[in-house]
Amino acid sequence: DIAAEANIIRGQADTLWANAASTRHADITRKAFLSLSGLMGAVEQRLPPALEAEVADVKRAAESIRPDEALLSQRDRVQEFFERSATVVRQLSETRSG
Repeated sequence: DIAAEANIIRGQADTLWANAASTRHADITRKAFLSLSGLMGAVEQRLPPALEAEVADVKRAAESIRPDEALLSQRDRVQEFFERSATVVRQLSETRSG
């Protein structure tokens, strides 16, 4: 359910903002990224053409975040998640407008 996934992601984002000094940022971020990749998969299933490979890349990028390692030291992994996510969002946007 897309609305439920979106609510989970909002809650995870709120947790990050509310706990700026937390040592659990990597864990919370990883969970939020995995939720976002699931949301992308749910949206992708509703629109042709399928973006299965690209959504799988987003999920792999989310899974690469190590919850036991400081998030700051994982900048490259975080950047990869955002780049792969941007690709999916861009392609979804083109599909909807095309």
